Amino acid sequence: MPTALAADLTPDPALRRARIDWAALLLGQILFVVVIGVGCARAGRENPSPTGTPTPSAATGATPATVRSPDARHVALSITPLTEPFPAPAPGSVGETSLAGDTIATIDDGDFAYPRLSPDGSKVAYSRVVVQGTFENTEVLVLDLATHKTSTLLDAAAAEKYATYKTFVYALAWPDRDHVRASLSDGDVDSTHLIFDVHTRAATEPARSGEDDEEMPPPLSPELARALERTRAVVSDLPEEVLEGAFRNNPILVEDRAVILQKSYAGYDENVLQVDFASASATPLVRLADGSGWHLKGGIPLGETVLFLLEGKSKSNLFAQTGDKVKILAELAGARGGPQLEPKWRSPGKAIFEIKAHETYERGDNPLFVFDGKRLARVTDYAELYDADIDAPGRTIAFCYWKGDARHIAVRRLKE
Repeated sequence: MPTALAADLTPDPALRRARIDWAALLLGQILFVVVIGVGCARAGRENPSPTGTPTPSAATGATPATVRSPDARHVALSITPLTEPFPAPAPGSVGETSLAGDTIATIDDGDFAYPRLSPDGSKVAYSRVVVQGTFENTEVLVLDLATHKTSTLLDAAAAEKYATYKTFVYALAWPDRDHVRASLSDGDVDSTHLIFDVHTRAATEPARSGEDDEEMPPPLSPELARALERTRAVVSDLPEEVLEGAFRNNPILVEDRAVILQKSYAGYDENVLQVDFASASATPLVRLADGSGWHLKGGIPLGETVLFLLEGKSKSNLFAQTGDKVKILAELAGARGGPQLEPKWRSPGKAIFEIKAHETYERGDNPLFVFDGKRLARVTDYAELYDADIDAPGRTIAFCYWKGDARHIAVRRLKE
């Protein structure tokens, strides 16, 4: 028989049932709230509003976004995107540095452009401007950096037949160590593409392209094509033309784990998004108002950080995203032709890139930068840089710079 104290503490059956019913009701309400919360989060990821604006937080003016993948194993970072007006870069955020070591060769007896080092750094290809009266012509040459002997792949007489009003090189590249690809403009709307064997100097049958070819965009690279397929699975609600347009608008592939892109399609927002494949999430890095005039102009990943450039109406900003932080590293003056971030070389701990701030025919400085993951520094070896190139091993750098009214080339050892 229970004692009197035990009897006082033993609830009668009716009270016990009431407590059980109340506990069951409370547990049910908690489960309901959790289920609804998870459903809303998934709906927000899987069906993002193309034009909707989230409620900003009082502290930052933007809404942090945390998204869980459908399998609940990967969680996207909670990133607070930057919004206009953008904060100014921190004072002293851009330092200065030098990359020019010992001089290997100087090419300065004319007007030259587009120095391109062979993959092993043993040769440099470049173009020469040839002015014949009022007619502008071109040549394509290769300098052997060991023997200092120059070979002419395309002379002025051969180049002239590709002209309508003039002919000039607008791109050079090495598909491999034995071949140079040259793209020539006819001074109107057509182009000619030639591939030269640097040993025999023989050229392939020229491939021509013209104004009509712009109606059919070139195919995406295999890496971007794969990223497009993976992005479709994350933002499946976006129409195909919107997604295709974003992938032709300077997307930044972050290794095999993410892509940064901007839609820039009528009726859709202009936000800069990071699409993370592991967490199956699309997270805004920069929220932009409709008609803001900001355009994504390329970028470069380095470890856990991604640099990207946005061109505005009167200036351009260089952004850095690391983990859940997005900040502005540098503010650049506006460029008439629109800037472009061009990666030049990258190692696990260093990225070198150029900001193309001027049209190819314009005189002006196209600054070169070095970023080590924490510090951004502007290369100051040449005051008015036209272009630069670095070989794949990272041993040699070719500078093309303005000297008076002509462009000269200096091939230097790359400083550590």
